[in-house]
Amino acid sequence: MPRRLALLLANGAYTIRAPLSRSVEVSAALAEKLRAMDFSVRSAEDQTLSGMKAATEDWLSEVADALDKVQSEMGRPKDFVDPGPPEPPEPPLLLFSYCGHGAAGCFFPVDCGRPCEREDTYCFFEDLLFRLFKVLGRPASELFRCDFSGETGACWLLPGIRIVVIIESCRRLLKDERYAYEAT
Repeated sequence: MPRRLALLLANGAYTIRAPLSRSVEVSAALAEKLRAMDFSVRSAEDQTLSGMKAATEDWLSEVADALDKVQSEMGRPKDFVDPGPPEPPEPPLLLFSYCGHGAAGCFFPVDCGRPCEREDTYCFFEDLLFRLFKVLGRPASELFRCDFSGETGACWLLPGIRIVVIIESCRRLLKDERYAYEAT
């Protein structure tokens, strides 16, 4: 069971919004490089919302299987949190990447309307991050700590798990937004 798992979503062939010429190509190049680094890569290109969610569901199942294997190798239940050694030789490394149109934490499927409702978009938090936390066996409130009074500051409380997120979300500014941006 691989311990390096990547989910790559890339949309470029938009039917209502301006198409993007390089998002799928860039994602395919990243997938090739990740496979060369022994990642198990799940890619979904030019997807509707249901396709994006299905790819995420499949990837989360792979993550759950990988975590179960790590825990069984350590002889511990999935929800056990050990603050110290022993750790597996290579902790799981999870990578998520999105290339395409988006705004405010929402990624636009290829058939997303103009304007679009939030429920018609793929939400980074609701459709990916919070579901990933559930797979990890912890609510979000137990996975992150902010303590700026001490030495640690803000930190993830995921012993033995590493997460990388890459978002290349193209966003065209509306006329009023562009003026406001340029004024600052």
